[in-house]
Amino acid sequence: MLLLPEPTYQGPENIVYMKGEDLEEEIGRDKRVVWLVELYAAWSPPCVDFANVFAELSNKYSLDNFRFAKVDLARNPDTATKYKINISTLSKQLPTVILFMNGRETMRRPLVNEKGKLINFAFSFDNVIMEYDLDNIYEQCRNNPLSASKAEHKKNK
Repeated sequence: MLLLPEPTYQGPENIVYMKGEDLEEEIGRDKRVVWLVELYAAWSPPCVDFANVFAELSNKYSLDNFRFAKVDLARNPDTATKYKINISTLSKQLPTVILFMNGRETMRRPLVNEKGKLINFAFSFDNVIMEYDLDNIYEQCRNNPLSASKAEHKKNK
């Protein structure tokens, strides 16, 4: 039997690919920008399976102030350590999706409870929309675009 790697997603997406050290800088650059960040490993089958879902979400919800990003933890192990994500081949923490609002983490899936037990999460299109309340975040961001904020800021000077 010949085993081949699963094909990677090659379709349209609106995702910023970052190195680990760039993540903090980008999130802190403008706290008005909401970030949904997938921390993944390219070799992980659950991450490969989720790639098309995350791409679809980015296409549906991206705005100038609601951005999507990915960081490959296999290439950025310090980021995995910082966010306390196990990247071993047996890890059930891949992918991890973190929502950043006002420059700080507000939620993540999957969760690890206070006893260190992983709380599984099914990363489907609908589950991510519902769990992260993406429709509401999108509306809030759409009603408060960065371009309007910049224009108002200039007007007040």
